[in-house]
Amino acid sequence: METPPSKEPQKDQQNVPLIEDKVLLSWTSSNRQEHQRTLLWYILAAIVAFMLIVYSVATKSWSFTFLLFVSGGLYVILHRKKPKQIAMSIKQLGFQFGEEFIPWSSIKGFWVLKHKDFQELHIERNAKFGIEISVSIQNMDSENIRGLLAQFTPELTDKHEKLFDKIIRISKL
Repeated sequence: METPPSKEPQKDQQNVPLIEDKVLLSWTSSNRQEHQRTLLWYILAAIVAFMLIVYSVATKSWSFTFLLFVSGGLYVILHRKKPKQIAMSIKQLGFQFGEEFIPWSSIKGFWVLKHKDFQELHIERNAKFGIEISVSIQNMDSENIRGLLAQFTPELTDKHEKLFDKIIRISKL
């Protein structure tokens, strides 16, 4: 004999009732931007890498030589694969970044970077050493996202693209 489903709210492992969190907006985004590189880019990258290796060997900076080979190898390994698609959600109780849920209380604020080629949403955490989340919102209405997020966390209007990120973007790394 089957028992009828219970009308009680579901509970977690500590027997605390689970609160249903409503998804307000969701989309998928790649974990990194995929760049179209020309033959010229590869030639210039090879010349720069060769010059750095020659310099490191000429100055007998063996740790620098080792670092160049390791970083070059890691770059090739990591960029051979296509970028992964990650599910994003803005919810009533927080922001969902793939498998990680970040409650609004852990978020310092957000800002949107608009460039002629792309748009990015940046979520800054409260933690002193918390990693800033950067998410592509290329095919999304950034004003809609901005308005929705502003209901839960402040927009950090004084933020801008960091120099290191700008160098990476321009050099297509």
